[in-house]
Amino acid sequence: MSLKFYLDNHHGKRRHMIWAKAEVDEGKESQAVMRIAGADGLFENSSIEHMKAGESYRFRLSNDEVLEGKALRVLPQGKSEFAGAIRNLNNGLFRIGTGTKYMFLWLALYDMPEPKVKQLKDKLKTRFGEMFERTSVGLA
Repeated sequence: MSLKFYLDNHHGKRRHMIWAKAEVDEGKESQAVMRIAGADGLFENSSIEHMKAGESYRFRLSNDEVLEGKALRVLPQGKSEFAGAIRNLNNGLFRIGTGTKYMFLWLALYDMPEPKVKQLKDKLKTRFGEMFERTSVGLA
């Protein structure tokens, strides 16, 4: 999905990827995703449990930073995964998902100025640190 999104929308453009990973107890990966993406999480007025591809989303990264766009992929019920185009950040790509003993969130940003990328990374690090104890955040 990510490669197709890049080729269809941003071929040849510079990409920055900001990622965050939280270690979680085995078998509780989906619960960790829902902590962020559930009705009480950071999605405003919605949850990926009830969202469908094509619907609009709003994700509050900080008090002054909201990611807005269209959901591209939503797989709830124990296979929690979300992917959405970020309309207000040059049509970037936003993903949330799980692996064994971890959950991740990342932003693929295209043709974004370095200071803005660093600012978003810092906001993601703060937000993730508030929600999970064992986290790491990076930039690729």
